[in-house]
Amino acid sequence: MRVAPTILIALYLCLSIAPTQASECFSPSPLKKKSGQTFEEIKPVKLTNTQASSIRNMFKNLRGNWRGTATGFFCLGTEKNPRQKADNFTIKAEIDVFSQQDIVITADMDAIEQRKQRTEIFRLFSSNGFLRLNKNRTAGDVKVKTISQNEISFVQYSQIKINSKGPSTTTDVKGTVNKSGGIARREIITTIKRSYKALRIEYKVYSNGVLSSTSTWSLKKR
Repeated sequence: MRVAPTILIALYLCLSIAPTQASECFSPSPLKKKSGQTFEEIKPVKLTNTQASSIRNMFKNLRGNWRGTATGFFCLGTEKNPRQKADNFTIKAEIDVFSQQDIVITADMDAIEQRKQRTEIFRLFSSNGFLRLNKNRTAGDVKVKTISQNEISFVQYSQIKINSKGPSTTTDVKGTVNKSGGIARREIITTIKRSYKALRIEYKVYSNGVLSSTSTWSLKKR
């Protein structure tokens, strides 16, 4: 969900950014709070039969057209003086569900406050026995937090190599600083919630151990 990622929306739910979320900017990531680290290698664990069944049930009847909004923000400023830049869109999405319960969400997004558009594609795989985001191979491996019939939550770790020409994403660089720049580590937590004809996808992105952006997609089936 590159990552992911939105990855990660107005169903008849209308979401807004609560004032308390301003203080969330640059807050420590779960990994940093737990271990003091900002990156860890994924050790993928094969889905159990119960988890695979839950995924099949959750994705049942998702195929079709969906509408909603994406509500979120980017963190700017400093840890002592954090600021938010809104990142809000209306969404027209099409969801495809394949025979092995892999899903693809193609979302056409129109900015609410600015004249800009973009298309995001969210791919979630389980057909090879592992939960994977965007790529159905080891590069898409995630760390599963929760799988039930109405909620899936997982973490994906990535590293971005920073150089004089700007950042470029990579997953196999070493955590060392060189003359051309350094390494930015990302921890992306994605939570998918399903209810009757409604789908909610929440993203929290942590960069180098602190919160850098969030987005919540709230979709309702047409």
